[in-house]
Amino acid sequence: MKEIILGSASVRRQELLTKMGVKFKVVVSKVDENIEIKNPLKYVSKLAYLKGIDVLNRNSESVVLAADTIVELKGEILGKPKDERDAFSMLRKLSGNTHTVITAVFIGDKDSYVLFHSKTLVKVNTLTDSEIAIYLRSEDVFDKAGSYAIQGAFGKHISFIKGDYYNVVGLPLAIVYEALKARGIINV
Repeated sequence: MKEIILGSASVRRQELLTKMGVKFKVVVSKVDENIEIKNPLKYVSKLAYLKGIDVLNRNSESVVLAADTIVELKGEILGKPKDERDAFSMLRKLSGNTHTVITAVFIGDKDSYVLFHSKTLVKVNTLTDSEIAIYLRSEDVFDKAGSYAIQGAFGKHISFIKGDYYNVVGLPLAIVYEALKARGIINV
């Protein structure tokens, strides 16, 4: 059985893979995430691919799982905030709106790879500026697409989701599990 490498520093992705019972090691990608692609699905897919290939090039005897998650609102890509002002602006945009969380996943080894994605609709209740400020003081949002974590304190502001909850957390468990099974990486 080949070693599985998670090409991500995301604690949430590490926790989710552990929940699945997958044994892995972490090797963080060195890819510059500032790429100029306007289409949200192409953008997130390209980043997942670049991260996966970067880690695979340094670990060619392993299976690499890499992912990227973004928030898309009316065609605009909301990635990780640059600073508190940017985070506040993102949450103000999400307030009272339904957005799409897209996670693209790369799974590959030296012989082949697959690249797939999951989309989840998320409705955020209308937020006051005070609610946004309180949230930003309560949680570190700088490594979170759209400046929020559904599994944290922000969950109380989500009125519904349509799709995979774990996709919003950062890794769509069911389709990742099936993809690992299909490639013979997980045997059951």
